[in-house]
Amino acid sequence: MIIKHQKYIIFSVFLFLILAIYIMLGYRRSLLSERKLNETEQKIYQLQKFASDLNKKDNSSRKIIIQHFNILKKTALLEGFLKDDDRKKGKLFLTKFNEIVYGDGSFKWESLYITLNHLYDGLFEKIKIDFPALDQSEFRICCLLFVGFNNQEIAVILDLSNNTISNKRNIIRKKIGVKAYGNISIFFNELYKKQ
Repeated sequence: MIIKHQKYIIFSVFLFLILAIYIMLGYRRSLLSERKLNETEQKIYQLQKFASDLNKKDNSSRKIIIQHFNILKKTALLEGFLKDDDRKKGKLFLTKFNEIVYGDGSFKWESLYITLNHLYDGLFEKIKIDFPALDQSEFRICCLLFVGFNNQEIAVILDLSNNTISNKRNIIRKKIGVKAYGNISIFFNELYKKQ
């Protein structure tokens, strides 16, 4: 009888542990989904702020970039989607977000390079030639920094974290020979004004 009772207790404890693990996994999945939804909402806020800042400033190169990127249209689509019942489904929302912002209507970098070369007298072609060690994302960061984008805006455009952008900026400084915390834009401005 005691053995039967002990088996029952062991079985109950085992069943309780399995149930507890299942609940913890569900809770963790819920937290991850909530975190992804919050990150997506933060990206939308950043895009809206970015678009609003661009409307306030009369900077022609930034206006050209905003036309290429079509941010105003994309944030409006995202705002409309946020009001939908699917807002609670973080996974579906993230999928839609990435489809709208980074999907088929993706940013045309080659068009941007051509436009920026035209605006800045071939500057970006010169950077590419003079600093071949820069990889594609580093070159893109250089372009965006040069025309006045900040880390947060670059992170949204390249779909990277702010920390990643900061790390890449440090790598760029090393590759182009700028001191730690030196301004990359000023470096390029001074370098190519002398030529």
